[in-house]
Amino acid sequence: MKKMIALTWGLISFSAFGASTGWESTPWTDFVMADFPAAGSVEEKRDFDELYHWQKTRTSAECAEAKAQGTPHFQQLFSALFTAKEVSRVEYLVGRAMKLGDNLAGDFKDHFQRPRPYQANSGIRPCINMPKGARAYPSGHATIGSVGSCILKEIFPTRAAEIETAGRRVGDLRVIGGVHHPSDIQAGWQLGQDICKTILADPDFQKELKAL
Repeated sequence: MKKMIALTWGLISFSAFGASTGWESTPWTDFVMADFPAAGSVEEKRDFDELYHWQKTRTSAECAEAKAQGTPHFQQLFSALFTAKEVSRVEYLVGRAMKLGDNLAGDFKDHFQRPRPYQANSGIRPCINMPKGARAYPSGHATIGSVGSCILKEIFPTRAAEIETAGRRVGDLRVIGGVHHPSDIQAGWQLGQDICKTILADPDFQKELKAL
């Protein structure tokens, strides 16, 4: 059975956006996450089986797409789905929620210290830039995509399918590129959903959302 952890670190700072509201200071201690698959486990083998599959089948175009994405942000992930007026209306709020996801994922990464796939298995050869340090779990990219798509689906429910596809793609590309285990992506996506649920229940966030 995977152990569940209770976490005890501090609050997140959002100085890049000025003074933060309450929801932007949500601490990672508000969430729990199962440990990553143990070395030699069936779950870890599945991770590497999928990584080897993509290593054999990925195209140069997919590698180029994965390499180009860098740290995901609203414009990169979602702007193509909306008009310029719609982007202008929602980018500030959704972007701040995505930043929260990025920071909370970073705190979990610091706790878990999971090696990257290529650090744990020399047979994995990424086709994109290899991040340094053992900070694979959970995927920050997947978390950001999850939070952003979740909030956008609240605002544009009739476009939910295409919004989620765009949100998931950013995490999937990290597996295709060889720098994340599939279980990193799954954990990041779930963390993003949990973050979204938490901030949607926050009265201050709801005020901002309704003001749109």
